[in-house]
Amino acid sequence: MAMYRFVGGHPDFAGIISYSPLDIMICPEKPFGDVSAEDYLEFAREDLERGGPRGLVNALGNAKRCFHYQTDRLLYRYGLRNATAGCNFPQKVDVLRSLHMVSGALLRMFNSERNAMEHDYAAPTEDLVQGSADLCELFLLATERYLRRTPARIRFVREGKDRDLVAQLEPGADRIQLFQVHGTTAEDTEHGRIYTGNVLELFGEGRVAEGLWIEALPEEDLHLASESEGDWLPLLRLFSDAAQETGALPRYPEEEMLIIQHAVPWSEAMQAFSAAVDRKPE
Repeated sequence: MAMYRFVGGHPDFAGIISYSPLDIMICPEKPFGDVSAEDYLEFAREDLERGGPRGLVNALGNAKRCFHYQTDRLLYRYGLRNATAGCNFPQKVDVLRSLHMVSGALLRMFNSERNAMEHDYAAPTEDLVQGSADLCELFLLATERYLRRTPARIRFVREGKDRDLVAQLEPGADRIQLFQVHGTTAEDTEHGRIYTGNVLELFGEGRVAEGLWIEALPEEDLHLASESEGDWLPLLRLFSDAAQETGALPRYPEEEMLIIQHAVPWSEAMQAFSAAVDRKPE
């Protein structure tokens, strides 16, 4: 059974009525380079233990690398690394804030710490470096869900559109791919419209449920570029909202649910999904 969340009328999700996560993508720990954000944090902790001016300078540098890598990794997961390639670091963090990944409190702490870290070649104090390392750890903990729990695909309904749509967000891509599911049934609930019909049987033989088929809509794909942010931001927020799992939005069904999952390589999942696309029922 699918779980639906209703966002109709919420200003952050303009033009969207409801959505349902279909699956989850686990982002690679090292999508670029040979050192992860967690590695940089560990280096910072080790340098801090060594102490002395060199140890403190190295620890501060590794803490900054941890921040930068985690920020770029999140942007990569959400297809925004190319779109933000020309942005400075505060601008990149602001993009994450627009997706509700970084809280205002964490952002204020970060800005305060960053100002101290970049103060005119001043030798860092142990308290400053310790605080920077602690803030790195907080940042990693606060954003880990977006690397572990963000869906690869979301099923959603737009206002004024009688279509059962699927959005696909692949890590490192530069667009949100759109598909339409045919053969499902519209259902109007007290919170908004949903579509019923199982579209989860995408693995193994690459089939959807009997009577359903999926059509690719390449002409409607949303390219993730800064100049078109108004078009893709509401939809991209669905992916970050699904990763948060806050329960703040109305959902259907309302009873307690048990989620049973199994993991498959992304290449196999893509092969199965591609086999289902445009395969009309005979």
